[in-house]
Amino acid sequence: MLMLGLRFNEPLPMPTHNTMSLGYVRNSLSPRFVPQAAPRWRPEQAIEFNSLLDLLPMLLVQPVTQYFSNVRGRTQCALVFGFRTKRNSRRALEEEI
Repeated sequence: MLMLGLRFNEPLPMPTHNTMSLGYVRNSLSPRFVPQAAPRWRPEQAIEFNSLLDLLPMLLVQPVTQYFSNVRGRTQCALVFGFRTKRNSRRALEEEI
């Protein structure tokens, strides 16, 4: 397995905290697990891009895009879009004090 990643802090000129990340993963399955007379599995690969935005004092928003090739060791591809939020009420209270 190979994993690489880059993270950029504050790439956008905004007054709030923001980050952007780019990642790459390559996963190879052992040929010992391939059934006899079956084609070899190809290495799975994934590329991910996400950004983290601190929009409000207590709300983090993180949209994510992922692209997978050779899904399940075959030739299929997949594109995934996701969205994650996180509420941090303790941080909002600390800013008020």
